[in-house]
Amino acid sequence: MTADLTNMSVWHHLYSPEEAALMESRAELMAVLQKRVKGWRVTQIEAAARLGVTQPRLSDLVNGRLSKFSLDALHKMASRSGLAPVIVTKPARRARSAPSAAAV
Repeated sequence: MTADLTNMSVWHHLYSPEEAALMESRAELMAVLQKRVKGWRVTQIEAAARLGVTQPRLSDLVNGRLSKFSLDALHKMASRSGLAPVIVTKPARRARSAPSAAAV
């Protein structure tokens, strides 16, 4: 039995569906925050102060160290940056199975 993987993110190839959804959310929020911080055109120390974190913590964010951040921490930083993060709930993606030999 094979699955249609064309509409699945890389996270779905590495993690359970639940964990993959969480990783996607964290990665998306991190990318938005990185863009926001870059747009400020300030030092990391100034950006860190705006977000209420230390400069090393901001460095982790800027350098994409996703494993160092929970969704909660990223959400708080997004709020402090002036963004209004929203969680959208939708039906889960499911890999579709190929038809069985009996169905062909």
